[in-house]
Amino acid sequence: MATLLSERFCLRQPRKNFSINFRINPDDRAAYFGKAGVNMAIIDSIRERYMLGSQPKKYLYGQFGAGKTHTLFNIKYHLEESPEAKRNTAYEVRCCPIDCEFKEKTDYSYLHAQMMEAVTLEAVREVVQEYLANNAGPQLEANLRRDFGDANTARAVRALGYAGEPIALWKWLCGGSLSSGELGSYNLTKNMDTVSEMYRALVGIMRLFVQKDINYLFLFDEMEGLQNVRNVDCRESFQEGFRKLADDDNDVVGFVLSVFGMREETIPEFIYTEAIITRLNRSNIHGLEYLQRDEDIRQFLTDLFALVIDPKMKSAMEEAGHIAKGLESYPLTDDAMDELVALATSAPTASLPRNFISAINECAVQAARRNSYTIDHEDLKPAQAIFTEFL
Repeated sequence: MATLLSERFCLRQPRKNFSINFRINPDDRAAYFGKAGVNMAIIDSIRERYMLGSQPKKYLYGQFGAGKTHTLFNIKYHLEESPEAKRNTAYEVRCCPIDCEFKEKTDYSYLHAQMMEAVTLEAVREVVQEYLANNAGPQLEANLRRDFGDANTARAVRALGYAGEPIALWKWLCGGSLSSGELGSYNLTKNMDTVSEMYRALVGIMRLFVQKDINYLFLFDEMEGLQNVRNVDCRESFQEGFRKLADDDNDVVGFVLSVFGMREETIPEFIYTEAIITRLNRSNIHGLEYLQRDEDIRQFLTDLFALVIDPKMKSAMEEAGHIAKGLESYPLTDDAMDELVALATSAPTASLPRNFISAINECAVQAARRNSYTIDHEDLKPAQAIFTEFL
């Protein structure tokens, strides 16, 4: 047991166990386990939207541990970080993962602020300054009104480009409230307090980026937290916001929303109205399913082990006689692989990526306790506990 798991089971450095961390590890974001074909179909459909000059708008739903967050980070990898994305010169995608916390009286202004802050003041101010320079002249005011559709927003955007200290203007554009004195100093008549005003401001700013072939894709994770919103007016504000975002008129703001749900109908009802779903199109609602089929489970484990195991360390362990040569399912023995797959298929509602990773970690500890360098069927008691819990 004294040997570290990472050394005993030939894990790539600096891994300490079989867990993955897609938030910080690019290799983990690049990998997708078990149902890579389904995931790539989602990514390909997103790319098609950009090729058509429109924006992707999608809902993902699934059980806890089904891989929703992993899917979002894998989307980010393929659209922004992968070699293919970097070779793409037709357009640029900037993915913005957003984790939200919702309370009883949280309204859409909170989400608007999250999107604006994800883009950042610096990026917005730069694109605004370029816009002002390109439109300098007697038609500037008319162009601002045309492109932003609101006199106050037009004034705020214009002032943002010129202000030496733009923090108050940025606060206003993010939906925050300014004092009457601050409003007057920028010639603003009111705070931005309606969903329509916030939507127009976001769309106007995003259009400046899209004109430069830069697309922002907002990745909203764990949006089941919207159920915490109890206030009727707040729920209606989210309903109006997502109806506008899902509409064809929005051709500059893309988003992928993930939410816990056993079925499509368990998505929070106020962002799942007929008006929203019709605009979104049901083909853009994707359920992440359990790994129920034998081949999907084996592929998941094979993909996981290929990612985390160092083949050179494995070869050295084979030469030292610690593990048998040609063990295809290493660190599982063939018998252990068959038994683990049988366990999972007998408990399909537990057959989730999170549970497999937990089971492998716990079973590896069991194997280490008996000083084994492989996980055999006698080490699978922790896996049995994890999977039979759901029977």
